[in-house]
Amino acid sequence: MKIKLTWLLLVCLCGGLLSGCSSPASQPLATNMSSATASPLPGTVTSPASQATATPIATADPYVALLEKYHWTPEGEPAVQPVTIRLVGTTNEPGFTLFLEASQAIGLDFTPRVGQEVQQRTYFLGHEPTVHSKIYGCLLVEEQQVIGACVSVERQRPGVHPLYASMESLVIPSITPGVDLLEKFGWEPQGDFTAQAVTIPRAEDLNRPDEPFRRYLEASEALGAGRDFTPWAGQEVYLRTYFLGHEPNANLKVYGHLLFDGPTAIVGGWVSVEGQTPGIHPLNTDIKNLVLSSPSTTGATEGFAFYFPAQEIATADILEIDLNNFELSDQPIISLDDIVTYSKNTHEIELAPAACERIRSLEVPVRGVPFVACVDRQPIYGGAFWVGYSSVSFNGIAINVLSCDQSHRIRIQLGYPESPELFVGEDYRADRRILQSLAAVDKLK
Repeated sequence: MKIKLTWLLLVCLCGGLLSGCSSPASQPLATNMSSATASPLPGTVTSPASQATATPIATADPYVALLEKYHWTPEGEPAVQPVTIRLVGTTNEPGFTLFLEASQAIGLDFTPRVGQEVQQRTYFLGHEPTVHSKIYGCLLVEEQQVIGACVSVERQRPGVHPLYASMESLVIPSITPGVDLLEKFGWEPQGDFTAQAVTIPRAEDLNRPDEPFRRYLEASEALGAGRDFTPWAGQEVYLRTYFLGHEPNANLKVYGHLLFDGPTAIVGGWVSVEGQTPGIHPLNTDIKNLVLSSPSTTGATEGFAFYFPAQEIATADILEIDLNNFELSDQPIISLDDIVTYSKNTHEIELAPAACERIRSLEVPVRGVPFVACVDRQPIYGGAFWVGYSSVSFNGIAINVLSCDQSHRIRIQLGYPESPELFVGEDYRADRRILQSLAAVDKLK
């Protein structure tokens, strides 16, 4: 009997011929992977050979084993860091949407962990053969289980692929399709782009003259060749913004904006000029022709701005009146040009120094001074400037003018003193039109 048991143990260790007898070191990492064949990630190129049944490879490291299962051989030790999973990205933190698609293509899904901190392990896998770009394998790990995985390629935009992608399939015709398109029209992007998810308005809204995306659509359609993004109305796409330099007449900053659906499909594009209203031009516009008129902060297309009422009204009345039939002051108290950055999460505004001083010097009584927030002079919401020493409460949207200190920042808050319980009405601070106006000039963070 002792000899028979010893023989069975050797069989299990050498190859697992009997079900359930494999050693822990030889077992593949638990990944919640489905047995069904996964669909490839849209926008990536894969070869049939790369999707063949992966062969488990015995290794002491289960993470390396997963990469080797898909024929990747890591070089050196991984870089390990904590990350918080966000599906929608910001300027400073890209989203995990493409990472999720690549993970789902092999049966992984980390959506239950959105908003949670997990471990990211990044392995160097070598260089792709055409332009020698570095290739990395990225794994998301929680409690020693892989919940997400992808292959990424340096300098490729977006360069995210499922693990089953072969080395040959990683080379797509254009490494940087956005840069290629801009260079086609004579633009030279400087530095990397910023990216964020945006939702294209519904088709009926695209026809409204006050809709910012209507101008973007007109500039895109001027290029022809499939740059009409109306089929994507109501859908989420990715907006990439590139700094293109300064125009020669007034030294205004010029930006290129491209709408992407998937890794390489560009569905829209235009050029914007900071400080120019409306400042939206087709990509094929010559830089010498960008300044059609002097920069202005008045007119019907000036973007996000704050106004005083043209007539004197009580502060509390700004929450009750019909703003659409309301006369505004000729000049904004805070214009789009005054705004350096706007945080869509905290509604904190960084102002230019001169604008900050202007706000601090306002004569605001303890019962506040009403304002109207607009996009292209179309009212979005009413609120009031307040002073931090006032003992009078206000249940609308408020800005404490004394908060604009050396950091040149103010915050749009709910109620004074700030209190979601005190606030009454609808919160329009994140209105789509406001965010799109700020994103169009790369001020939304």
